[in-house]
Amino acid sequence: MNLFSKNRFSLLFLTYGIFASLCHATGVLLGAHLSGIECGGVLFHRYFPMLEYSLMSFVLTLSGALLIEYVISTTKEP
Repeated sequence: MNLFSKNRFSLLFLTYGIFASLCHATGVLLGAHLSGIECGGVLFHRYFPMLEYSLMSFVLTLSGALLIEYVISTTKEP
């Protein structure tokens, strides 16, 4: 079953939103790697909250694409 087959707008929103959240997560992980901090507790408390933003934007992108798909499929054009 393909959820995003009817509308181009929801597919574009999903593509760009997931790309942005992956870029953010990659940047955070690269910053953590290049920081030179070796203590796991410091890395957890400094960089894990930033990864939560990436996860939140990923979930909001998925729900937004599904909402766009739902609204366009239920709207009747004259």
